[in-house]
Amino acid sequence: MNKIIKRLEIIKSAIELEDEEIIRQQLIYLKNEPQDAVISAIAQAIEARRFSDAMQEIAAWLQAQR
Repeated sequence: MNKIIKRLEIIKSAIELEDEEIIRQQLIYLKNEPQDAVISAIAQAIEARRFSDAMQEIAAWLQAQR
């Protein structure tokens, strides 16, 4: 779980920086992690370049983990 949290935080920062290379790299790792429905939805949003949706879903998921 800790790895997923770290990856989502990296993706969130990369989206804020508009660094698509980092986003793509982390997306590969994220998709290989054991997933739940929310993580799958985040990955799909990123793949569809719906970064604002992904950011909202990441923030909500991270908040729920704390």
